[in-house]
Amino acid sequence: MYLVDIDGLKTELKNTGLAEKEKFKYLLVFLVPYYFGNPNVGIRGAEPWIAALWVAWIIGLFVGIGATVLCYRRNGGSGGRHFLQRYLSLSWVLSIRFTPLTLVVWLSILGFGHFVGASKALVRILVQVGFLSIGVLFYCRLLHHIHEVAQAIPNKSVQPTVDPAATDL
Repeated sequence: MYLVDIDGLKTELKNTGLAEKEKFKYLLVFLVPYYFGNPNVGIRGAEPWIAALWVAWIIGLFVGIGATVLCYRRNGGSGGRHFLQRYLSLSWVLSIRFTPLTLVVWLSILGFGHFVGASKALVRILVQVGFLSIGVLFYCRLLHHIHEVAQAIPNKSVQPTVDPAATDL
């Protein structure tokens, strides 16, 4: 894995491309800021609800990283093919499909909190648990789809769509 040697990376990309294991390493490094970007960083104090937010965040961190590793393995690990394109494209489509569910859960929790007069702390915990639950469901679906694609026998009669203007990039 190249950390600062951009010329070495470009040479390898031009000549042989990266092995699936190397692509996976870059994905994990790329996702680190996403997984470690904790929205609770500015929250301090000894109240139990603050600890609950941090525990939920840590669980979410392990779910995200663990599920990404499981997706890599479901795709065949270092012997698999096209992991990054499968992971990123399937994640994008699933994210779009999960947006309405996420909005419904979020608005329901906010509405519930307002209706019953729940404290902001309780609402924050419920939102965190709701998003964590959606995240688990999201990764379960992603694992399923990656496994399905990895097990599929390619259909030789179907040619991938190529935009002629994009081939010059």
